[in-house]
Amino acid sequence: PPPPPPPPTTLLSSAASDVYKRQNPDYAMSISVLGDLLSEMGEFESARKLHEQALAIRRQAFGPRAQTVAWSLRSLGHVHRNQGEYAAAQAFFQESAEILEVAEGDHRHDLTVTLHSQALVAMDSGDFELARDLMMRVMAIREEVLPPDHPDIAECLADSARILFRLGEKDRPIDLTERALSIYEQVFGHHHRRTVLTAGQLAVLEYFSGDEGSAVELYSRIRESQRGTDGAILEYLRGFPEFTAMEEGIGNLLDGG
Repeated sequence: PPPPPPPPTTLLSSAASDVYKRQNPDYAMSISVLGDLLSEMGEFESARKLHEQALAIRRQAFGPRAQTVAWSLRSLGHVHRNQGEYAAAQAFFQESAEILEVAEGDHRHDLTVTLHSQALVAMDSGDFELARDLMMRVMAIREEVLPPDHPDIAECLADSARILFRLGEKDRPIDLTERALSIYEQVFGHHHRRTVLTAGQLAVLEYFSGDEGSAVELYSRIRESQRGTDGAILEYLRGFPEFTAMEEGIGNLLDGG
């Protein structure tokens, strides 16, 4: 009988394989996912290079205004935000948003992901008015396209509360955070990371509004939720100055447990 054909990997030369990678959208998706993982690990420079490569492939394969191009731009925005390069991050997010606003099909929810990122960068850089306006737009769109108890609604509520708190509001941040906490408790339960973090935010807001009793009650719930765990969520909350200030302020009201 004739010899079997060579394995597929030998049918392409190394140079041809490189060309295939540079032009193949599936390869772009793979390296984009890897870039996201590297970014989560703090390997920002390596992540940036992968996302730039994915962006080039997608622009060549689909054109400059495709949805996947917007995804790569957004990923690059996240890398630059993580590196504290807020102007560069905002530029990438803006271009991503402009593409998604005119892309064929209904990309409203995808657009809110980019707008949400823009709002967080604005908050990082101290432009709380811009952050508020962007988050209001995110909320308006998400309330149109998502059910009222969707976790992405809760995320927007909690972040909106943080922005309004920075702008000096008192009552509305508490109301928004209470609503976010209610959604997270309903969807994820009382011990989920998002639920506990939002309870921590609400405790801080209650404390700085003058309601120490509510702050103590919420803080006690947080400690109870961390029993039998490594306490990582509580330690994460202690990375925020407002939370540690609250802990010190209510220390004499706690049961010492």
